[in-house]
Amino acid sequence: MTKARDLANSAAAFAAVSATELAFVDGVTSAIQTQIDATIPKSLVTTAGDIIYRNATVPARLGIGTASQVLRVNSGATAPEWATPSSGAVVQVKSAIYSTATSNATTTYADTGLTLSITPTSASNKILVFVQQFQKNANTAAAYETAAFLRLMRDATAIYRDGVFAWYAKQGDEIGDFRFNTTLVYLDSPATTSSVTYKTQQKMYATTVTAQDSSTPSTITLMEVTP
Repeated sequence: MTKARDLANSAAAFAAVSATELAFVDGVTSAIQTQIDATIPKSLVTTAGDIIYRNATVPARLGIGTASQVLRVNSGATAPEWATPSSGAVVQVKSAIYSTATSNATTTYADTGLTLSITPTSASNKILVFVQQFQKNANTAAAYETAAFLRLMRDATAIYRDGVFAWYAKQGDEIGDFRFNTTLVYLDSPATTSSVTYKTQQKMYATTVTAQDSSTPSTITLMEVTP
């Protein structure tokens, strides 16, 4: 047997070309190099988070921005760019509703059940807190004056209004519960990118105070805003 026959016998046989495979090259012209040149090379992006966009003539790379930046169109309206949000821009919004009645018959602050957590994206951003708290203050014949106390907490720290929000003085033997909505608006600076929890607490003055009485809902909204 000759060396030529040895090589022929040892070579792997070519598999049949399928119609699908033929379709891959269907339409390829003699200008195949032009078609290859039109593809976007992988080397155009170099960093995780890079974005590819088309500039005036060819694909281009926009490198990833920094934390809390937003993507916008540049002043010439010709390309995207990363930019720091303007002051007061809203980064995220969270809200919660709580409607379970929660009472406190002591002069020590206790949770109302209204609570919500948020994780700031930047330590320099602020959290704008909106609270609408429904409360009832019991009025009995024995209590000439009664009041409801409410405060706003960030985690374990009281940050707003450790004091009276409603005061009621009866006349004579008048008996009747006092119901009201308390609104809190507070701009907080938690200075962290870790999760923080905001909640309300209440205490009584002379008689029991109840939040969400008769399942009337209270609400809390947290907005992360740029400084």
